[in-house]
Amino acid sequence: ARGAAGAAARGAAGEAQASGVNNYGWDDDNYDYIITNGETFNDRYMIKGRIGKGSFGQVVNAVDLQTKEVAIKIIKSKKPFLMQAKTEIKLLMDLCEKDHDDDNNIGKFILCLSVVHR
Repeated sequence: ARGAAGAAARGAAGEAQASGVNNYGWDDDNYDYIITNGETFNDRYMIKGRIGKGSFGQVVNAVDLQTKEVAIKIIKSKKPFLMQAKTEIKLLMDLCEKDHDDDNNIGKFILCLSVVHR
């Protein structure tokens, strides 16, 4: 959830805007999204907690309310990180396409939610 469109993407548990310093208050001083455990993305993915954090963003553990537990990668809200994420998504999709029988234990790409930030 990012920027003005962020409020629409957040579920009931994350209604109140965070008090960050970037991206209309949604991100911290490093442009990382401020995670709230229990918030819901896209009315489907309930955040349980952060798994890890790196130079391009962070990964959270979430429950897909329609299926099972998933991991969600949240990219920093700066254009260079978005461009790198698009490359990573394409590579992952290409790898998954070539591994029909799941012989190589490649993480499965389920969905890409993108909310444009300013």
